[in-house]
Amino acid sequence: MVQDQIVGMLICEDWNFTSSLKEILLAQEAAIATEIILAAFRISAIERQTELLILSNQVAAQLSAKISIESVGYTQQAAHDLSFPAWQQAILRQSASQAEQLWVNILTRDS
Repeated sequence: MVQDQIVGMLICEDWNFTSSLKEILLAQEAAIATEIILAAFRISAIERQTELLILSNQVAAQLSAKISIESVGYTQQAAHDLSFPAWQQAILRQSASQAEQLWVNILTRDS
């Protein structure tokens, strides 16, 4: 890998104190650990004062082939499981129903 070159991008959507990781774009030769990708997403979200991280279904499917998403602090939750209306709305922006579960990480508990 050549230093000082962009080898990947994280496509995120921030909305109402939530951040959703929509897509991970990596150069073919990039060998970046999944944990590093999720750490970069988390650090960036904290800097933007995000309270809730959400993984899109596409990203979750891509990552679950490499690691256990639960092992890096994410849990599957549906909109109706979350206590704050803004968080519920953020989940509903990506899910088909109140009951569909997405992978989320609540930052306000531990950051």
